Amino acid sequence: MGATKENFSQKIRVGIIMGGLSSEKEVSLESGRNIFSKIDRRQYDPIPIFMDSQAALWEIPLKLLMRNSTSDIAENLAEEAKPIPYESLKAYVDVVCLGLHGKYGEDGCMQGLLELLGVPYTGSGVLASAIGMDKYVCRRILEINGIDVPKTTPVARRRWDMDRKAVVEEIVREIGFPCVVKPCREGCSTAVKKVVAAESLPVALDEAFL
Repeated sequence: MGATKENFSQKIRVGIIMGGLSSEKEVSLESGRNIFSKIDRRQYDPIPIFMDSQAALWEIPLKLLMRNSTSDIAENLAEEAKPIPYESLKAYVDVVCLGLHGKYGEDGCMQGLLELLGVPYTGSGVLASAIGMDKYVCRRILEINGIDVPKTTPVARRRWDMDRKAVVEEIVREIGFPCVVKPCREGCSTAVKKVVAAESLPVALDEAFL
């Protein structure tokens, strides 16, 4: 288990947070494993930390880290892992290496929480993370700065629920086919669909809003 600051380890204690609440938790687990296995142990003391479906943190032993899926790990947390209260995280690690993917991991949420806790972390800060996760906002910033971006039509959930026909007609008029439907605030390829006809748009949009 991880050393507290009373142990005065000469190595930098790196808490590798993986798992999480998003649809990409399995990808996150793979990221965490890779970081843990490849980090330079001459300089760093890696501490594998699993975030469960309730956003609780657990330090997990090697035998849990190497389980096949997040559900395999979750089933054994109570018996084999050590809970880490958020208020204790600063005393537990020197820096957090974020292996989280998608919502609550790459969108500025975890970054903001770590800043409130006074825990240094890897990667982009709160604002950059939030902008990078919001595909439409990011696209607009790129466009304003003279970078070519594909034609885009934003679709708000409320508008889609109120008038599906009008939304489909706008996409047909403004974008045409083939087109790509992608959730605005998801990572990787979650719910990304290539659509080649108007009749396929409702299903693709419904999946994007899940």
